[in-house]
Amino acid sequence: MYTPNVTTALYKAPECYFGERVYSQAVDLWAAGCIMFELLTGQFLLPTTTGELGVLHGILSIFGVPNEESWPGIQK
Repeated sequence: MYTPNVTTALYKAPECYFGERVYSQAVDLWAAGCIMFELLTGQFLLPTTTGELGVLHGILSIFGVPNEESWPGIQK
C-alpha cells in the first residue's frame, strides 16, 4: 500500500487522484510523459492555477471520464 501523495500536482498520475493505494511504475511513466511534454513544448501539459482539482479537470478533459471498460476496477 502506498500513499496517493507521490508527487506534485502537475505530474501526479490519474490513479493517485482517484485514491488508488496500490499502483505500479505507471505513475512514474505518467510523470515522465508530463515532463517530456514540458521539455518538448515549453509548456505544462496540464497548466492550472486551481491546484489538484484543476489538474484533475484537465486530465478528464483530455482523456475523458474513466469507466469499467477503459479502466477495469475503477468503480471499486
